[in-house]
Amino acid sequence: MTLWRFTRYQFSTLFSLSFVLILTACADKPNVDQDIPLEHTPFRYSVTEGPLPEGAGATDALGTNAKFNKPQGLAIDLKGNLYLADMGNQTIRKISSKGSVTTLAGSPAVPGSIDGKGGEARFYGAQSIAVDTSGYLYVVDRNNNGIRKINTDGEVSTVAGSIDDLKIVTEGKTITQTGTIPIAGITNGRGVAARFSFPQGIAIDHRGNLFVTDGNTVRKITKAGDVTTFAGKLPIRFEDFGGYADGVGEAARFNHPTGITVDEKDNLYVVDASKIIRRITPDGTVSTLAGSADSGGNIDGKGKAARFSGLRGITVDAVGNLYVCDAINHNIRKISNEGMVSTLVGSIKLSGQLDDVTPADRLLDPVGIVVDPFGNLYVSDAIYQSIRKITPTGEISTFVGNTVTPKWPQESRYYF
Repeated sequence: MTLWRFTRYQFSTLFSLSFVLILTACADKPNVDQDIPLEHTPFRYSVTEGPLPEGAGATDALGTNAKFNKPQGLAIDLKGNLYLADMGNQTIRKISSKGSVTTLAGSPAVPGSIDGKGGEARFYGAQSIAVDTSGYLYVVDRNNNGIRKINTDGEVSTVAGSIDDLKIVTEGKTITQTGTIPIAGITNGRGVAARFSFPQGIAIDHRGNLFVTDGNTVRKITKAGDVTTFAGKLPIRFEDFGGYADGVGEAARFNHPTGITVDEKDNLYVVDASKIIRRITPDGTVSTLAGSADSGGNIDGKGKAARFSGLRGITVDAVGNLYVCDAINHNIRKISNEGMVSTLVGSIKLSGQLDDVTPADRLLDPVGIVVDPFGNLYVSDAIYQSIRKITPTGEISTFVGNTVTPKWPQESRYYF
């Protein structure tokens, strides 16, 4: 049995554990083209929390009196309510259109893998969130390798993946997780029979199908709970891990896709760690909309001439314009229907929290993003512990959460 210990207060790096497990399981195999074993692998690892950064917390309140801890994915319902995956707090927060923040599910700073109502439920690394037209929420519970559902009464259940594979024990500031983990999320199936490997983003189409970025693939979950691989190839051999290729379905290749969104025509748009934006049509055809694979930078332009760095969340408005968080460049990029990329707010030279009109506005690490019917953007800033609002004219303000630049202790730095 192997022990991995992470000494900094961070959950975002745990995706790498799945690959470590694969290497551990295959260490006695002489050739890299050997099949990856399908059996579960026992594991144990611990995460030790450092002190909370200034401005972080779990306070439910109005506007800037509310507190968050590493806010991540955002979603918005038909009434204008925002929903936030508050990853560091292990909770799901609701933010009304007037800025009133409440905790919808989970218990602050208490990780776990329990279905239940409201505060009885437990999450471990809630990463992203989507909402359907009936008001049901779907949450990527990343470290539990599960997709959770929250109904309108706050009841939490598991839609796909098996959170029962994990046992979580908290002792003081140390969280220890043991159990067996499926290698590389290689199992399709119905409901809890399916397996994921530290899934990232989630989106829902107009038919109620869920799409989840997982490993180097995009998985599809039907309303009946059937999980299949929609695009990319599940890793059965070592040469199947990642890459870059446009194509249809299994012929396409992704490199650790994260954010995902869906437009009015049910086209998917996926953030790829190769610093590109991919488009997937309803028939599974994958193409590259903007950016050049593995060519980073901060350049506006059309299609492959554009450059990104550290892409995270993505959203689409009613007319098909995309907005993406370029976290390392500290800005929000806009991509038109024709693939023209421009910088909406933020500057690589002006990182920091300053509410102003472009170009003097500042963001530090924008990670989650969603757009309302009026064209206002809401952005989660994971280091400043706040949700920022950006109007269609480019005015930026702090909608809820911290407004003061925090002083980050050495052991509490957040890494992307």
